[in-house]
Order: sequence, then structure tokens, then C-alpha cells
Amino acid sequence: MKTLFLGALLMTSIVAQAADQAKSTVSRTETAPSSQSQSVETPWKVWGLTADDWKEYQSIMAGPRGIWTPNVSPLTALGVHAESEADRLRYARLSAELDYERIRAEAHWQLTFDSVKTRVWGEKQSKEPTTLSLESLKSHQRVSLFTDAVCDARCRRVMALLRKSQVNVDVFFVGSTSRADIVEWAKQQQLPPEAVNKTRQYSLNHDRGLLKSLGHDDGNLPLVMLKSLSGIYEVVTL
Repeated sequence: MKTLFLGALLMTSIVAQAADQAKSTVSRTETAPSSQSQSVETPWKVWGLTADDWKEYQSIMAGPRGIWTPNVSPLTALGVHAESEADRLRYARLSAELDYERIRAEAHWQLTFDSVKTRVWGEKQSKEPTTLSLESLKSHQRVSLFTDAVCDARCRRVMALLRKSQVNVDVFFVGSTSRADIVEWAKQQQLPPEAVNKTRQYSLNHDRGLLKSLGHDDGNLPLVMLKSLSGIYEVVTL
């Protein structure tokens, strides 16, 4: 009997503690509103406006403006209906600052997306069979040749085929390559100076990480790639 009494007493204590914890949790939730609820309660702050500005905006949208352009931004609505030049200028500046931040963020995102897209697509295409070959290239096309300063027999064969096809070639030298090395390489390939300096049929460039950004490494040089209309580099079978 004594054991049953102690068990009941212990259970009562546990239930009481759980209730206290629940009350504490509710209390913290009620006294610490989230940033999201604060944003809903003070929407004007997102736009850099005051509470009075927001009341004016709501009044404007309750009229014809709300029918004409229901999705217009608060700053535009206030600016269009501003009663003084000072207010119009204030709304214009706030709008310009927000637009600047929006465009800058979108531009950064687009650059990151394009870079990742090129790398991911390059990685996937490098694992797929390609229908492109040196023999299928047309004279109006422009390809990228990734190589090093040491042009072995395979490199010389590739260059001979590229010259024969009369395509335009952007040569990218991978690794540490000096200007003198590049000039010597061009001489060995018998590239006419006017084809480099005048007609630009050939351009000689440092790789600067381009090959790696396309999802490839320098373990399989030379490598020829053709940039498609969609901006994706496709490997040409050698």
C-alpha cells in the first residue's frame, strides 16, 4: 500500500512539472513574437515608410488606383499621388534604392546560376557520347582548344585538322605558360601572324581556370570544345 501511495505521489509531481513547462513555453511564445509577425504588423518598414505613409497608401488603394493597378507597389502609388514635390522626391529615392538592391541581388544570382549551370552541364555532357568530331566542323564555327605549351604528336595532329577545316580557334594554354612559350608554340604550329593579329582566326590566351570551370581537368589535353548557341561548351571528339 505504501508503494502505491509513493507511485501516485511521483506521478502527480511529474504531471505538475509538465504543466509548468507547457505554461512556460506558451508564455515565451506569447511574449516573443517572430520577425515574420512583426513584419505583418508593421509592413511599412519593409518599404522604408512611416505608419502615416502606410495609412495614406491604404487610402489611395481604396480608391480608383486600387482598381486601375491593384498590384502597384506602395512607393509607386504614393509617388504618383504625392501632393508635394518633397514627398514625390522622397518616395522616388526610396523606390530607386530598393530597385538598386533588387537588381544587384538578381544580377549576383544570375552570375552564380550561369556559372554553376555551365559547370554542371559540362560535367554531364562529358559523360555522354558526343556526335561532334573535328571532321564535322564548319569553317564559320569557332572552337576552343585547350592545350599546354608542349605540343606532342596528338596535339600536332589536332592542329593540322583544325587548320584544314579552316575553323576559327581560341587557344587556351593550361598551366604555367609564359608569353615566350606561347609565341614559340605559335611558331611551331606555323600560325601566320596575320591570322592572329589581323583576321583573328586564331587567338592565344591563358586558360585562367576556364577549363576547370567547365567541369574538366588538364589530364586529357589537348581538348577541343565548341560553344553552342545556348552557351554550353560541347566536347569535340578527336
